[in-house]
Amino acid sequence: MSLKQGGSLFRPPQGLQPNEEVLWVQQSETRNSGKSGVVSLTLVGSLFLASGLYYNILPILGIGILIIIGGIFVGYQSKTQGGVRYYLTNFRFVKSNHGRIVTELPRRMVRGKSFQQFLSVFKAPSREDPSKCTPSKSSTLTQET
Repeated sequence: MSLKQGGSLFRPPQGLQPNEEVLWVQQSETRNSGKSGVVSLTLVGSLFLASGLYYNILPILGIGILIIIGGIFVGYQSKTQGGVRYYLTNFRFVKSNHGRIVTELPRRMVRGKSFQQFLSVFKAPSREDPSKCTPSKSSTLTQET
């Protein structure tokens, strides 16, 4: 069994298999600026739309329609991008978006592997001139072999 993708419902305890327990949960960061952005863009767009209709000025009317469409787009993006949660259970790793499984990975695929295989550590960039930067000792050892 490999990586699965699907849309089944997953809101623990709903969606858990028999004898499955949630060991760890992490929620993605959400932004609350979506609602205020939608409201402000819709109000400004409505102002342009109303003045374009009242004074019969087509460019102002078009600008108002574009601003309202932008507000709808911002609202859609803020609705669809938030709500991602990551669950680690005793059987699998699950990524869900708004309570629906996006991907799941069985734990047996990573069992027996070392932690270093999944971790990448990079040297922090230097604030000096990039031409003066030298690679770390570990990267020079891998380049020589």
